[in-house]
Amino acid sequence: MPKQGQFAKASRQVHQKTLKQRGRRSGGQEIDEEQAGDFLLVRFALTSKKRLPKESQETLQRFLQELTPELLDSGDGAAAVRGALDRTRGQVPWQYYYQLSAGWPLLSYFIARELPAIPLKQRRLVKNLPDGAALAARIAALLATQAAALTLLQAKPAATAALAQQLTGQLLVNGKIDWRRVAALLAPFPFTAPAGIDAGTAQWLAALSRVKVAD
Repeated sequence: MPKQGQFAKASRQVHQKTLKQRGRRSGGQEIDEEQAGDFLLVRFALTSKKRLPKESQETLQRFLQELTPELLDSGDGAAAVRGALDRTRGQVPWQYYYQLSAGWPLLSYFIARELPAIPLKQRRLVKNLPDGAALAARIAALLATQAAALTLLQAKPAATAALAQQLTGQLLVNGKIDWRRVAALLAPFPFTAPAGIDAGTAQWLAALSRVKVAD
């Protein structure tokens, strides 16, 4: 998970870089490879701040940070999403995936549009971005596996896998996640933030843990 310092640094640069970015985009000036991640994050912050609920903005920006290295390296959206979700397993509360699922149409559209537009010497293309149903299936499987592991602490892997498969079918209804079922399933297992995280991340995770499923 990106540290709060990385997120905050890019966020503070949003207003400072706006005019410079417009100049780059209109004038065709290139940026260095190491600037591409910050460039993409700042663009997302600028374009999404009026279109996302405030409480979801940081979640989506942090997920974008997780996606960016693989997107820039291979352009494979499916691989980037798979890796980003695997890295967050056990590190965030279920509400992280709730907000991600709701914001994915906006974020995936942004990636498809903006990644090829980063003014690099060698432009990047993106392929295989999961749609909402594919993302929901992967998240449901992740949450079901997490719940199964917490429920059957001493069980054999085969038993845990069987329960996870059963729970996945209960959580995923007509291609969409039933978030009330997720909340009920994981309610007996309160989220505990990982040790050693920075204060900003701890504050974000604490607020995230209090998010309720919308009516």
